Amino acid sequence: MTYVAETMPAASDKDVLTKATELRAVLVTTDKDFGELVFRQELTHCGVVLLRLFGCPFPERVDVVLELLSAYADKVEDGFTVVDRNGFRFRRDPY
Repeated sequence: MTYVAETMPAASDKDVLTKATELRAVLVTTDKDFGELVFRQELTHCGVVLLRLFGCPFPERVDVVLELLSAYADKVEDGFTVVDRNGFRFRRDPY
């Protein structure tokens, strides 16, 4: 696991997505700008999980991500997943 704030603190979103792709890693973020990079700019990625869990304590966010990955790893890989209080929504790239 790589924590971008520690390893790439001044990196652009595009650079973060590129690094995650180089590492063959799923990117977990709270930044919805990654949707723009994935769907409008069609940048290559290995999967993005967008957390929309406002006000949720960090330990609970971790639990939700672990639940997501243990139950739906196949859907998360190479897809775009939105996690909110209603559950998980999965999208694949349209191309």
